[in-house]
Amino acid sequence: MKKQVKPESITFETLCEQLAEKTDYNNHNGSILLLAEWLGEPQTIAVIKHVMGIHVARQSMDFELIAFRSMILRELIEYAETKLDVLQITKLKGCF
Repeated sequence: MKKQVKPESITFETLCEQLAEKTDYNNHNGSILLLAEWLGEPQTIAVIKHVMGIHVARQSMDFELIAFRSMILRELIEYAETKLDVLQITKLKGCF
């Protein structure tokens, strides 16, 4: 059985690799969840999990839900800007 690694314990480089992989597989909700977990943002984690639940219930992401998810990501990136340097932020933005 593969050992589960806590997102907050992974390196920034590993985080970027995982975010890019999730985004490549069109798992934008999952990538935002991973970033929120890595940054230790419990409110954002709860909100994106609700978005994921709505996505499952509706079996689609309508325009309004995508717009809301984009707002969550923007706020999360703004928070990350207080924790990371400019080069890391540039790389982080490139993952999405």
